[in-house]
Amino acid sequence: MDAPVTTIIRVIPNAGRKADVLEWFEKISTAASQFDGYVKSEVFETCNPVEPRELLNIFIFDSYSHLTNWEASPHREEILSLGRLLFRQPEAKRLLTGMEFLFHEHKAETAIAPLKWKIVTVTSVTIFFLLHTIIAWLNQLFVQLALPDWIWDILSVIFMAYLMTYVLMPGVTKLFSRWLFTR
Repeated sequence: MDAPVTTIIRVIPNAGRKADVLEWFEKISTAASQFDGYVKSEVFETCNPVEPRELLNIFIFDSYSHLTNWEASPHREEILSLGRLLFRQPEAKRLLTGMEFLFHEHKAETAIAPLKWKIVTVTSVTIFFLLHTIIAWLNQLFVQLALPDWIWDILSVIFMAYLMTYVLMPGVTKLFSRWLFTR
């Protein structure tokens, strides 16, 4: 896989250990930066109105293989062991770039990306269906409203992007998950 890969480590610091966790994040980020393919890392704090607030450490590597080399390194394991007393059990998520964010398997412990041709096939069929049903129906509605073409174009793209992201692709991914996530 040649696309950049992002990993997010989410932790809840133990009482009074937030500064220690931030220092630990700095250590692990510095260590990761020494590995091939490292792009960057950033630390964020969630804005929960109540405690405990979560801290996120986001790592980006230029490829899956470089990320795997970092994750399998003894140096990383050594730094991870230093942080185990600072926070509750960490949650790690791996996000693949490209259209893979629309296709994710909810049951898996780690992210599994379907093959690219399967992504293209499912996306193409979904867009074809959308263009020839809902968007065609909306076109008739907008013609009756006498809207200029450029407004119709903008509204239809926004509507289609919304439906693809929040309604159709999650449903289609779930419907075809058995086929999508098998090699």
